[in-house]
Amino acid sequence: MSNSESFIEEVSSEVRRDRLFSLFKKWGWIGALVIVVVVGFATYREIQTHNFETTAQDLGSEVVTALNEEDPLDQIGALRQIQADGPDAKAIVDFYLAELYQQNDNTREALDTLESLAGDDEVSIVYRDLAEIKAILLSEGSVPYDDLISRLDALSISGSPFRTIATELKGYYLIGLSEESSNQELRQEGLSVLREVYADAEASANLRFRVSQFLTALGEESSIQN
Repeated sequence: MSNSESFIEEVSSEVRRDRLFSLFKKWGWIGALVIVVVVGFATYREIQTHNFETTAQDLGSEVVTALNEEDPLDQIGALRQIQADGPDAKAIVDFYLAELYQQNDNTREALDTLESLAGDDEVSIVYRDLAEIKAILLSEGSVPYDDLISRLDALSISGSPFRTIATELKGYYLIGLSEESSNQELRQEGLSVLREVYADAEASANLRFRVSQFLTALGEESSIQN
């Protein structure tokens, strides 16, 4: 079963059983879905746009060799030894490193890697913003919602490469914050943000699907036009 099919099944089941709170507890799963979609698409697009296919191909071979190591520590060590040609190529290696750190329960190293990448002005903005989104997702549960929302505001401005995804996440977090604080105004603000991003001309079909399923889970499906 694919990730999207699993998501549909889970949401449908929770809607039928009226267990909305469990959806909030599983936002990390939604975050994982976003990461898979964003990393795959953004990395490919950026590589093609900047026409460094040869560099990416060579880098890919080195990455594959590193990941073929059996021990995770050896994988990490091998990735660190890769001499990436330029800041963007190094960014790709750093994404793999962060993923390995996360898989091996080293959240602090993963966050440090992503936050360092997000703050590197020599790296293309598409990678910096992607690193910031991944860092925000990885910080769920350990950083207050209002701090995460503030960081997403900077990624939601016009012209930002992941504006719609950052806006989508902001909507989720506003509703999460409203659940924590029993603040109905925050809930309404979150719903408004999600409705707006759903109607955004730049929103992808996948984003609209996630938002529509989420609003359906909240009993707010009538507020959007499918």
